[in-house]
Amino acid sequence: MSSPPASKRALLFSAIAVGVLGAAVYLAYRQRTIRPLANVPLAQRPLPARREPAKCKRIAAQYTEAVNQARACSADSDCRVEARTALFATLDGCYRISNRLASMAEADRLAEAWLAGSCVEDLPGCERAPAAACRRGLCAERPAPGIPDDWRRERVPGVITMFLPPDLQRVPTGGDDSIELKYEGSERTLTLEFGEYASDPSRAARLEDAPTDKGARPQPVDVGGQKVELYRYPIGERPDQRRWAAHARVPNVSSRLSILAGPANSQLSFGLDCGTSSACDVAPLILATIEPLTQVL
Repeated sequence: MSSPPASKRALLFSAIAVGVLGAAVYLAYRQRTIRPLANVPLAQRPLPARREPAKCKRIAAQYTEAVNQARACSADSDCRVEARTALFATLDGCYRISNRLASMAEADRLAEAWLAGSCVEDLPGCERAPAAACRRGLCAERPAPGIPDDWRRERVPGVITMFLPPDLQRVPTGGDDSIELKYEGSERTLTLEFGEYASDPSRAARLEDAPTDKGARPQPVDVGGQKVELYRYPIGERPDQRRWAAHARVPNVSSRLSILAGPANSQLSFGLDCGTSSACDVAPLILATIEPLTQVL
């Protein structure tokens, strides 16, 4: 008997993942809400509400505003980092940064309402705990040494976390058999494709041609303990129309369904397309900050 097509396997694994996720969220919610009701008959205990996307979005916006109001600071010592667990990863990440003296009662109330409303979409893995700092009067994450102070952490739950310069902002996109992320900024566009069948994300930048181009000089970059070759080279034959590309592929990246489907031969395709050579100077640093996040089911 032949194996089902990849698309059908993906649908099957997705259906299993949704079922397991639902059970995990249900059990987690019961553990958080039913424990104080030990003397209440099981049939009378509260159950998670039906998910309403518009309501979840509204609660999340109110929660973000409540947290932002608790971030004011004047020194690094004013700030704290709270572990939040994967249950809240799609709300505000696995960690919350705020002023250590600020009351979080309103934010916590909204977070509980978000959880009670079955707003958890998935349970992604968590990155390493960040350090907090007072940046421009607000408590925020302190980038690791070597990362510019104005760079921000970009977190796509269940997929990836990384640091990006302030000009790169996410824009809508999509992939058939993979997860595709796209960020546009000043003189540069970053495209990441993550999946077992990820193709070259930068359509004009062909990695297979890079080694034969005289401008291609592979640069070794450490990505999560793996040595990855980053190619940077010009695109276009006419000097007045020339653009630049920085491209790499990170192999052996766990897919978001790897726990259910077993280890997958996934890869991460990294493509930075730039209007000038200097606009691509950030490529090695962005690549080095990438940390894939696997699904926790």
